[in-house]
Amino acid sequence: MDAVGYVPDAEITRILAEGGANLQDANKSGWTPLHFAMREEAEILKILLEFRKDIDLEKRDNRGETPLLWGDSMQCITLLVRAGADINTTGGKYGTALATACANLNLDLSHTIYNALSAASLSAGVSIVNYLLHSGASPDRVDPLGRLPIHFAAINGVENFKALALVHSGGLMVTDCAGKNVLHWAAQYEHVETIEFILDSLGSREEREHYINKPDIDGWTPLCWATRPLYEHFIHYKVSESLAYDGTIKYLLEHGADRHVEFNIGTGPEAETFTPVEMAKRYNAGEEIINLLTSDNSGEEDKDFRIYKQGRGFCDICLNSIFGYLYKCNSCLDFDACKKCYGRINLYHDHIKAEDGEPHQFEIRNGYEKEFEDPLADREGSQGSISYLRPIGHVVDEIDGLDAVDLDDLEIMSEATLED
Repeated sequence: MDAVGYVPDAEITRILAEGGANLQDANKSGWTPLHFAMREEAEILKILLEFRKDIDLEKRDNRGETPLLWGDSMQCITLLVRAGADINTTGGKYGTALATACANLNLDLSHTIYNALSAASLSAGVSIVNYLLHSGASPDRVDPLGRLPIHFAAINGVENFKALALVHSGGLMVTDCAGKNVLHWAAQYEHVETIEFILDSLGSREEREHYINKPDIDGWTPLCWATRPLYEHFIHYKVSESLAYDGTIKYLLEHGADRHVEFNIGTGPEAETFTPVEMAKRYNAGEEIINLLTSDNSGEEDKDFRIYKQGRGFCDICLNSIFGYLYKCNSCLDFDACKKCYGRINLYHDHIKAEDGEPHQFEIRNGYEKEFEDPLADREGSQGSISYLRPIGHVVDEIDGLDAVDLDDLEIMSEATLED
């Protein structure tokens, strides 16, 4: 199953299938290799369909969804329908495949990544980014959350970021609607080279010291964002820089990041306040990082903190792995928020209205009602470091497989972007 969904690899999928692997094997959520394949490149699905007698096209997961209801690629949907999948099967939140497709189009896809250049900056190689730029895509087009392509490029890594920095006409440290700049994004995504490039681009030592401790709307500096880990290889699309959790924290501290800063999750009387070392402990960051973040004679090393429960979701707002509570939108097909972003959900999601004109409502998703590991797990886990998991094929649907898109299609997409 790993070869199909967690770490998609067509060659390994074929080797395992030809070797007699159980193609109907399912995980605890009921997801089979065929479910995973519907979220990956069509080549993997084609291989599975060669073993038609060994797979069940109508196998339902725990939410009652068949593989067809997972489809977000026209090519994969076409292949499965031609193989005999029932297009009138019902299940999941929206019922039929047609209703699911309509819901995806109208509710989900346009609420995370809003234009082609932002999608490419996040998930494609630098050649695709440059192609879109040369085709006239604007690097200065802001989305409803105040994010620019250069913010998404900071998530991808140093190569895409350099490409956008060359053409971005505004200030490099422009912020989104929550006060988050490229340094926050690069630190969150553990990109040391991108952080170094950003700091080197600033004009003076005073500017570097200012921005390395610049807070967002909740007081989160780049160091605060860096303490929240990502799953290993969380971004399974193309990135131009590897993740470096320990390295990012060390680099920020070496360049003047304040380890004493306090920051919040939530607002008002229910807001929670943390320091970087407290947040790192919540994520079971390991002794070396805890020691780096601990102030001398502060007593912080003696405080005990419960460890957030590790899940498999990711936030459709900050695009971070979700530990602890996961809040789902009851109107969008598949839109989730972490606790940090949920604390500002009116800022992030109120521009999207229900049919009655009211804001969308959120609730904790089933299976994510537990915020912390149990006490025994806390005690046992406190001695080690984070055990990362590869998430289940749940990625930003609009950007999947962008590198595989024909350039003519991308040209059409960029033209549509410019017309909007």
